[in-house]
Amino acid sequence: MRFSLLLCLSLSIALCGCGLTDTDSFRKTKNFYYRHVNSPVKMDTAKAPKVNADKMGLVNGMTRVDTVLTALERSLAAIADPNDGKALGNMRARFPWISAMYSVTPGGTVMATIPEEPFKQLSFEWLSNKQAKPRVLYGTVQDTVFGPEFILARPYFQAEELLSWLCITFDPRTVFQAYPETSALTVLGADIPLQTGPSFSSSPLSNADWHEILRKDSEGRMRGADGVNWVWLVRYLGGEPIIFAAQADRD
Repeated sequence: MRFSLLLCLSLSIALCGCGLTDTDSFRKTKNFYYRHVNSPVKMDTAKAPKVNADKMGLVNGMTRVDTVLTALERSLAAIADPNDGKALGNMRARFPWISAMYSVTPGGTVMATIPEEPFKQLSFEWLSNKQAKPRVLYGTVQDTVFGPEFILARPYFQAEELLSWLCITFDPRTVFQAYPETSALTVLGADIPLQTGPSFSSSPLSNADWHEILRKDSEGRMRGADGVNWVWLVRYLGGEPIIFAAQADRD
């Protein structure tokens, strides 16, 4: 006990002699900690990457449509029973541009439709070749005499057996034209143009091999023979690419 008292007294005298208070000790320890152990993160905004103005305009133009398509995907994924008439009615009311709904067998045969006689004649045989997975959406675009039609399909299983498909279809032009932000955009499928302007046929977009391009890139820039540059971005719906493009400044 005597030794402990002497040790404490000696330490007190030493600290007083050095003029080091508890506050000083804490301050020096804190400074050391934040300088050498856990330095605060500093953001160097001067080195932030600059986004090309043309691509920003393209992104802004497609954002509204992207939001709507995302809502469509989630709504279809949320339908637990493909025979739930109320859920199907609510979906059509929320997305009035849906052309039709189809109940389809695993082999691609139509069992029922809403409405009873859809306007466009479509084929669902492509579904028979799909290795379907639960809750995964599959899409394709088909060209008809009345224009392109997008098909978005969801499989339904019992245990591991595929029972049926629920397919919704819509004319993509109806969706794009509903939003003024997309009026200046060219919109393409990998094989079929969806919305084009008068300059499309002479643009590098018209003869591009999109299947090959999309194997490597999700965005890019093209220059036509007329000196006009184009920027593009791709958005997938049910695994099917939708390519948004717009003219950029000339070189």
